[in-house]
Amino acid sequence: MSTALARRHRTTQTALTSLMTLGMADLWRSLVDERGPRPVWPVLYPQMAAMVQDQRARSADIGRQFYAQARLEAGAPGRPPVIEVPRAPAAQVETSLAVTGLTSYERGRRSGRDPGEALDVAIVTVTGAAERLVAEGGRKAITESAKSDSEAVGWFRLPGPSPCWWCAMLASRGAAYGSRESASTTEDGDSYHDHCACEPWPVFSRTEELPPEVQTWVDAWSASATTSDPMADFRQRVAEATAPTDSEPAPAASS
Repeated sequence: MSTALARRHRTTQTALTSLMTLGMADLWRSLVDERGPRPVWPVLYPQMAAMVQDQRARSADIGRQFYAQARLEAGAPGRPPVIEVPRAPAAQVETSLAVTGLTSYERGRRSGRDPGEALDVAIVTVTGAAERLVAEGGRKAITESAKSDSEAVGWFRLPGPSPCWWCAMLASRGAAYGSRESASTTEDGDSYHDHCACEPWPVFSRTEELPPEVQTWVDAWSASATTSDPMADFRQRVAEATAPTDSEPAPAASS
């Protein structure tokens, strides 16, 4: 599969979550005043939850389309499996948005932030959680398709341009995700944090070359493995590789 297809998919998913983030931020600013979000939570929360579930379904559709295109490009015979991605559990959505939104705001106020500062922080944290719930739709569509498809040999993790060390480490496993067995049993391979830009990449051939975004971290981990403290050395390599240059702004806190 071409890296161009995977990058277009990530761009499309990012555009989807970015639009939702803008809408959710506007919603917060229109409803929340100096009293904070608690007085309007019964109105605010249902609208946020609806945004999450609607955009999660769209993300799943995008993921299924990407998987079908990747499969076609790989020359896999037959049709892709039909995968239904369920809605996010209501309790998970409620807890996630309450902790990152309501609780985050109130914690900020208790720590001395003024209402405006606390609101800005809460918007960043709650939209980060919402983005993860939405993006999970597309990610599950891809990984569950790969696990159910007899033509797929698995999937691996394609990190964003400036991944955190954890995402880089998971990406460094590269071909470790290149079997259906490891793809289905590697629990932390399905772990994505808030503001994470990683996407799963389906694999249809064991001879497929890793894209540069993955090979970089495979090589870095191999080099770190020979040191006295591989994890510390790898984290340092990631920090150096993703550090902004003097002419570049610092990257956002995402992978």
